[in-house]
Amino acid sequence: MKTISIPLALLVAFSSVGLVSLFRTVSKRSGPWVTPGTTSEFTYSGTAGSRDYNVYTPNGYTTTSSVPLVLVIHGCTETPSSIAADSRFDALADKEQFIVAYPSQSLLANPGRCWNWFLLDDQARGSGEPAIIAGIAQTIQNNTAWNIDKKRTYVVGLSTGAAMSVILGVTYPDVFAAIGVGSGFQYKSATTLAGALAQNVGPGPDPVQQGHVAFQAMGSYARRVPAIVFHGTADSIVPEIHGQEVTISMAVANSLADPSFTNTDFNTPSSTVTMQAPVPDGYTYSAASWSDINGKPVVQFYQIYDMNHAWSGGAPPSVNGADIFTDPRGPSFTDITYKFFLDNVRGA
Repeated sequence: MKTISIPLALLVAFSSVGLVSLFRTVSKRSGPWVTPGTTSEFTYSGTAGSRDYNVYTPNGYTTTSSVPLVLVIHGCTETPSSIAADSRFDALADKEQFIVAYPSQSLLANPGRCWNWFLLDDQARGSGEPAIIAGIAQTIQNNTAWNIDKKRTYVVGLSTGAAMSVILGVTYPDVFAAIGVGSGFQYKSATTLAGALAQNVGPGPDPVQQGHVAFQAMGSYARRVPAIVFHGTADSIVPEIHGQEVTISMAVANSLADPSFTNTDFNTPSSTVTMQAPVPDGYTYSAASWSDINGKPVVQFYQIYDMNHAWSGGAPPSVNGADIFTDPRGPSFTDITYKFFLDNVRGA
């Protein structure tokens, strides 16, 4: 198995909790966010490597009809259990009847449990972590314990998990119909550890250029990959400029893949609204959309004012199994992203 030695600087760069939280035990969820479905643990093994993953089967699920599959990818120091608690995707799955999978980063691959989004081997189809996670998705699709709609398979992540979601959308557009990006990085924003560290305090490369790079990485599988991006303006771990870069680069990549989409100007979205999250002490946020010639949003960017590095609209932090990277005062990243996903079926 490939391993990477990460210095303390990187761990601190991606998590304000530092080394101590890497080995803390995440408590079993209890309380109002527990759902009566079933969480099962699996291990995927393929030519690119192996990873553990959890699958949540919602309460009352039957295989009578095909349902969506959503992969939720955690960030540094997180686990499948903690990101499930943060996002409350299991509760939404109970309500909407779909399958949720949570890939787990190995401590051997990265001692901070960060996905290695900044390494070349983990940025290409057929190798490294993209191949492993896509393999997990395909394994679930083909498992008769579930009836998965392959045209409605999606991926969403937070932080380094969001960066990996971008990579998966670009390298496996034939597997993932759309992507959700929470406080992440554009495709190949960095290709070295030093480059990743530098972007903790500054911007990445030209997003228009990276959009072309992303399109080239799609190869013969190139197609429109709709993207929804959430980012807090007060993010102290991944500066908010990276959310803008993801938005621009995915708009450019999609315009190259689909001539019905031409609006790639970040400053002239097709629509913009500003409102307050409908929760106590809710943040003000803006939601911008860049749409195709038929008026259908292809890329959306939610800017949450004054929010730090967190799953927006998630569970209260450090309660019932949640970690610190969640903020209930924002608009629901989970609910809004899932609705965006349902509007985007691969091949439709």
